[in-house]
Amino acid sequence: MNSFFNGRPDRVSGLLVVMAALCIAGCSNGGSARSEPPPDDPPMVVNPMPGGMPGDPDPMPPGSMPSVEPVLPTDSEDELRRYAEHPEFRNQPALGQVKAHYAYARGATGAGVTVGIVDSGVDAGHPEFEGRLHADSYHTCDRDGDCPPSGKVELQTHGTHVGGVIAANRDAMPDGPATLVPTDDPDPAPDCTGDSCADPGSGFIGDPHPMHGVAFDAQLFSVGFGLGEPPDSYIPVDLDDPQVQADDQTFTAAAGEMNPRVTAVNLSLGYAGSIELYGEEEIRRAFPMTIAGIAQADVPAAERAIYVWAAGNAYGESGPDGMPADADSVELLAGLPARIPELRGHSLAVVAVNTDGEGEIAGFSNRCGIARDFCLAAPGVYVWGPLSGDRDGYIAADGTSLSAPIVTGGLALLAQHYRNQLGNDELVTRLLATANKEGIYADADIYGQGLLDLDAATRPLGETRIVTSGALPGPAALESLSALSSGPAFGDALQRGLAGLELAAFDELDAPFFRPLDGYLRSTAPGARLEDRLWALGKDPRGAAWHGEGFELRARFDRGAAGWQGDLFPRFYQTLNNARVTRPAAARLRQDRIGSFSLSGRAGGKDLFVGFRTHPGWRFGLHGAGLIAPDTFTDDAAFANPFLALSRNGTVAGFSTPMGRGALRLAAFHGAAQYGERRDPDTGRSAGALLEYRFAPGAYSGVALQAGWLREAERLAGSRPSGAFGELDASAGFLGFAAHRRLGARWTALISAHGGLSRAGAQSQGLLHDLSPLWTSAFGVGLVGEGIGHARGRLALRVSQPLRVEAGAARLRWPTGRSRDRRALLEETRLALTPSGRQLDLELGWSRPWQGGHAYLAALGSRDAGHVRGAGDFALLLRYRRGF
Repeated sequence: MNSFFNGRPDRVSGLLVVMAALCIAGCSNGGSARSEPPPDDPPMVVNPMPGGMPGDPDPMPPGSMPSVEPVLPTDSEDELRRYAEHPEFRNQPALGQVKAHYAYARGATGAGVTVGIVDSGVDAGHPEFEGRLHADSYHTCDRDGDCPPSGKVELQTHGTHVGGVIAANRDAMPDGPATLVPTDDPDPAPDCTGDSCADPGSGFIGDPHPMHGVAFDAQLFSVGFGLGEPPDSYIPVDLDDPQVQADDQTFTAAAGEMNPRVTAVNLSLGYAGSIELYGEEEIRRAFPMTIAGIAQADVPAAERAIYVWAAGNAYGESGPDGMPADADSVELLAGLPARIPELRGHSLAVVAVNTDGEGEIAGFSNRCGIARDFCLAAPGVYVWGPLSGDRDGYIAADGTSLSAPIVTGGLALLAQHYRNQLGNDELVTRLLATANKEGIYADADIYGQGLLDLDAATRPLGETRIVTSGALPGPAALESLSALSSGPAFGDALQRGLAGLELAAFDELDAPFFRPLDGYLRSTAPGARLEDRLWALGKDPRGAAWHGEGFELRARFDRGAAGWQGDLFPRFYQTLNNARVTRPAAARLRQDRIGSFSLSGRAGGKDLFVGFRTHPGWRFGLHGAGLIAPDTFTDDAAFANPFLALSRNGTVAGFSTPMGRGALRLAAFHGAAQYGERRDPDTGRSAGALLEYRFAPGAYSGVALQAGWLREAERLAGSRPSGAFGELDASAGFLGFAAHRRLGARWTALISAHGGLSRAGAQSQGLLHDLSPLWTSAFGVGLVGEGIGHARGRLALRVSQPLRVEAGAARLRWPTGRSRDRRALLEETRLALTPSGRQLDLELGWSRPWQGGHAYLAALGSRDAGHVRGAGDFALLLRYRRGF
């Protein structure tokens, strides 16, 4: 009834009995042969197997190789296509069905991972296994016929096929498309002889290496045995059979060879008989050593080899009495964890689904049944693999013997993808959790946890988080909320400091996903963008002015989401008098919002002012002295105190009063946006105060001295960490001066310089630590001429350095991965916060009335743009404005 094989005495003692339920080669109910071959025919043919349901059509007739059209997301379309369009991929439909190309595109090929296969042996001489077999493999066949003592070539074909599905080589893309060509030639291959040939008329002969394995870069550790002959009818195994005890010893020896060497073991073999027919007590009595070998009780769960079993091909089979076999659950060995608790967590059973149509359960396959919690589905129909004894030979076959190695190869992909940082028990959990459970695969009694999905298994499950300590269950922040926004004063300091570093974020199952650390950098407003400068050219952002007795009112309105601006004081007047506005006008007004509003006046000998969504610097320095208007340059904050830009577009209130030989001006401000940021509702609002003393005409005429304090909410010099990077507040003290000097009737020279010291205090623990004091500076010099080229012409020249970090450092401690015992691995580095360059801007602008309107021309140039050494920018702007 069974054939037996005596193992090598130095390797294995005892006997291995394998019934036909899961065997492919030479097994009528095992799934390799899809029809019972004539006595002189080889054992593997591509015809409907008798194990299928009566009347099942041939699911894949010769010559009808299906095409697999990959679903290509835009973020990795080229890489996906590179794998999915490879002929060897397209010639194995099962790969596309389990979305293996997504794993390949993410870098997972099985490299560095070893998987085991206990089977009939692997043809080590077949080119598909060149470089794939582990050096300690044994009981394999080679070209010279060196096979196991009782292992015929036709039996060894089963192991070669299964091993190829796992790890057959992927060859370079050929010049032309590889195709499989059906042949009716009675001698289909010149070097095909004897039992190693494919069945004439039903086999396929193709170009060399027309398929590749699921994990084509993995290593195979092969233990080969002669498999048993199939019985005449389906007879569940009798666990009291003395030969079962011999098999128990033999399998234990094989497990001892495999366990310390491999991530997973593929077992496309087993006994006839549903697991439901056997109880725990009799199973323990029959397989004490097998259970101990699989349980690996003395090994941590993360290190235990995973056992992947073919579920069985008994559906539709009949016993000697003509009654159908019980196949509503998996076979005995595949179902062991359902009865033996210590085998759970590192065992999988695999049922087979069709590779065409809807991918429903194959007619011959056992169902998951009571093994549903550790069972899943994979393609097991028309699965190609290398043919033993034929250098260029390949064969297609059906059976759960082919669906199991697809899962085993998938485990190798996951182990590499997660850099061997996930425990083997976690790989099993992940494969089950991410399997496709939609549609028909929601039926757990048939499909268990669903269809293998290597796309879902290699991408995050749920939201990812970044841990901030060495414990995976410890403090963490959502990755989606974690960023390091770099303000313009830092230039490229953070980019240079983070370049080449990698961070690991973890999903709901604690799997690591590796990202470049500089990918978390976000740029805050980098100063005025070119389009901002063009829009600001010749425009006063304060809006239109309305002068009354002893006061001045200014207002600017913005329209719509696009931020359309205009000098719309009449519209403001209408807003204050809605009763006089017509319905169409009122509809238009509801689209407007106040972009800027300021009011100033004199009371009690003091000049009072208040502003809303206005720059506090427009009340101080050269702007406050009336020597420069915000529309003089393309940057409306030119020559203004740069620290005030960190709190612009908020509220400012203050006063000016005579004092000594000049005037003292004091203001408090409160805001939340920088240049180019109209609003910043996601952060707190900064606050500060500025004191300025301006000398009266005399020896120090035109000089103003400034001192101030700024509390930045959730920022440091305009940079903002968030999420895992921590939260902080910063306080800055700053000093500066502004001066001007008249040079004749037309020209005025301008100068300003400022410096500050910031200190950061952490609000919450994060990846950033030990921030040192931060020194910053900015300056500008310029020349403005009036009546140049025209009575109302104006020429303006400016050379300036925007706010720049001069000194500062921080420490960064971040997770780079994890250990298999669930500890986060941390690294630390010192970040220098000084940029590589010093930005110097040159601006030359000229404006004059022209053709009933006003023309504006500006040339802009930057050296070390963005404070990046060697970077440069140049732009020529032209704007013409005319009212109608």
